[in-house]
Amino acid sequence: MLTTAPQPVAAPEPDQLEVRLHSPTPEVVLMRVNGDLDVTTARALAARAGQQLLRAPHLVIDLTDVRFLGIRGLDTLRALHEQATATGTQVHLAAPHHAVRRPLRLSGLDQLLPTDSSAEMILARLATPHWPCSTTLPAR
Repeated sequence: MLTTAPQPVAAPEPDQLEVRLHSPTPEVVLMRVNGDLDVTTARALAARAGQQLLRAPHLVIDLTDVRFLGIRGLDTLRALHEQATATGTQVHLAAPHHAVRRPLRLSGLDQLLPTDSSAEMILARLATPHWPCSTTLPAR
């Protein structure tokens, strides 16, 4: 039997953002983001994420494939948190690498939004009802 290794996701054009949605359980929407999250793409993320806030009690935004997180992206994440709070939804961030983790830490968003190193860790935590949902990554 011939098997192939998973292919890496191709990066979108610099002014585009790719967003893939998945609902692993009725309680969670997983949003995987690919590209740069900046002034040219933040509006697209806000629109896609805003549409998900009433679908489930938890929205996990996976920033693993985000290469750059600019101030507009940070502002968008903060606004999403405020919208989610108003709708009773909890936004969680998967931020595994320095290009995303550092701006989150410097802006204080890592203290406002539950943040972990992978979407899989967040999903596992959410699947275990007695684990705390809020985690902050250590500074590097």
